[in-house]
Amino acid sequence: MNLNDKIQKVRFCVEKKKKDYPYEWLGRSLAYNNYPPRDVLPLLASKKKDRYKIICEILDQDDDFLLTSQGYENARVDALCIDTKEYKLNPNMEIISSIRRYVSIPLLQKGFIIDEYQLLEAVVYGADFVQLIAKILTKKELKDLLSFARRLGLEAMVDVANKEDLTKAIFAGASIIGINHRNLDDLSLDLNLSQNLIPIVPNGKIIIAHGGIDNKEIIEDLSQMGVDGFLLDGYFKEDKMLVIKNLKEKS
Repeated sequence: MNLNDKIQKVRFCVEKKKKDYPYEWLGRSLAYNNYPPRDVLPLLASKKKDRYKIICEILDQDDDFLLTSQGYENARVDALCIDTKEYKLNPNMEIISSIRRYVSIPLLQKGFIIDEYQLLEAVVYGADFVQLIAKILTKKELKDLLSFARRLGLEAMVDVANKEDLTKAIFAGASIIGINHRNLDDLSLDLNLSQNLIPIVPNGKIIIAHGGIDNKEIIEDLSQMGVDGFLLDGYFKEDKMLVIKNLKEKS
């Protein structure tokens, strides 16, 4: 399924959910939400105690995702990431709420968010911040979604893959810039992307790199360039827990 097909599928799934669970239902659920979003900006921005901010992705095919989450928390990971796969009729939203009850570190919802309804869902299920992808949104859509997210108490990592995306993110007022080395069209990697974009990211922004980060050396090199945090996905080649332990001991 290519990127355009996924986006069309997301639109279909969101419209179906709006009929099955209208805005009013989500609004009522918010009133009973015991897990409101937590402010992740101080955590990700501060380097007084920790130079390497690590976000680890929890894979939906992991049968022991709760134990995995607890293991990451014990390893001093700064946040967890859950890909909710919004192009599926039954996305992984329940995984967010399960993990939120099990660990105390913040949760990032990763996925194709294109509608305010999805942001309401994110809050209801317990996400602390969300991924917004500049490539799939217009300048106005990105700005409006980020503004709505913040009204709900959510922060967003705005993903960029080129200068045009970065311009959109800056215009929208993004505080967290995600640099994705993986091309969403063909899944190819460009590990030089961070090096090319970091010099033009305004001061004061938090930079999170991801895509193709599969060993400790890449993390250390990107840190030297000015990257603040690293989202480690399922493609990590080395012993992830051991690498995290070594990086945290260096901090």
